[in-house]
Amino acid sequence: MSEYAQNGDQAQDGGQAQDGGQAQDGDQAQDGDQAQDGDQVENAGQVENAGQAHGRVEAAAAGGSRLGTLRPPAAWFCLLVIVVFGVRALTTLAGAASWTAPGTGWRSLWQLAMVALAAGGLAVPRRRGAFVVAIGGAYAVATLLEAAVNDTTLIGAIPVDMRDRLIHPLVAVLAAASLAVMSLRRRSTRTR
Repeated sequence: MSEYAQNGDQAQDGGQAQDGGQAQDGDQAQDGDQAQDGDQVENAGQVENAGQAHGRVEAAAAGGSRLGTLRPPAAWFCLLVIVVFGVRALTTLAGAASWTAPGTGWRSLWQLAMVALAAGGLAVPRRRGAFVVAIGGAYAVATLLEAAVNDTTLIGAIPVDMRDRLIHPLVAVLAAASLAVMSLRRRSTRTR
């Protein structure tokens, strides 16, 4: 029963599914629960949202593709913020950042604060939306301040160059897009 399951369910990678469960990676699921990463679920009271606790989205329909197990867009957004701004901040600090006002050291601190928020979003999946809102909101405010107040410095300490004028609104838009997709996925999951 490694390739096919009972009652129209699908088992993948040698798992067994019974009574509406979906098993992956050699796990066994029974009574409609989902098991992943070595968990064995036998009744509904033992595990709540086993797949979502690991930050994954499960394929909704039995027989769904593996694309359903990709991380949600908000997680990809957080990962992107960590990589892009983490690398930029650390390379700036390693290259003798200026701490005058405005100075590149202050911009690096701003970026590291955003990296910390994004890391929090990856570490706490249930609160990921709040972290994405904080990051997107900060960059939306930065974009508005650049447009309305001063297009060369933020808050008198953070220098703004052409690259920042492109990245700040882009980060705000990506945050809004990932939140929109997250909201649509939640809505479609609730209606099933």
